[in-house]
Amino acid sequence: MWEPRWILRCRGIPFKATKAQLEAWFNNSLLWGPLEESIHITYNDEGRPSGECFVIFADEDSYWNALRKNHEYMESRYVEIYESDENDLARALKKGAINKRAYGGKDSPVVKMRGLPFSVTEDDVKEFFTGLSVTSIKFRENEGRMTGEAYVQFSRQEEATAALEKHMQAIGKRYIEIFKANFKEMQHQQPLDTQKPKKDPSSWPTMKLSPQCLTRWDKRT
Repeated sequence: MWEPRWILRCRGIPFKATKAQLEAWFNNSLLWGPLEESIHITYNDEGRPSGECFVIFADEDSYWNALRKNHEYMESRYVEIYESDENDLARALKKGAINKRAYGGKDSPVVKMRGLPFSVTEDDVKEFFTGLSVTSIKFRENEGRMTGEAYVQFSRQEEATAALEKHMQAIGKRYIEIFKANFKEMQHQQPLDTQKPKKDPSSWPTMKLSPQCLTRWDKRT
């Protein structure tokens, strides 16, 4: 007879948390099976870790031990834990898979920055990511002008994940948004949408008025 698995949903985990770190955090609880099958980290609409995960436990005791960690801290993050089930897990995994596939499938050590000062330099970006190994920076331009966006490649995927923690931190007076990206986006940037040029008034169609309309207009003036 099929029995439901013991599933919890965690919200507020560090964005760079790994499955091994999550397993260690639940140190008094036994997981349902192999790490990859027991802990599922979800992704948001930008393809970045959402700060949520689902954890499947082996038995009821492990489940309740884990639930007691509700409102405890993991690093500097306050973690909320909720009871969950197979349906919630399936919906989250489906949405997360779609998001991750839309933003490049397998993880890439690349992030996209948005909101940069137009005067930003490569040295400014490297200083912003102090402590992380930046291997390449590609600024996005439009007709030779800076757009405030850039792609940054790191030496390892773990460093790109850590870079996401800098989301909404500042360079100068500008708060920088950071999104998960991939090599394809970095190498083949799509041209920016530009406003359609206004038509020359001389090319506008002329409108012919009937004699009746002209008569009414004359009476009004």
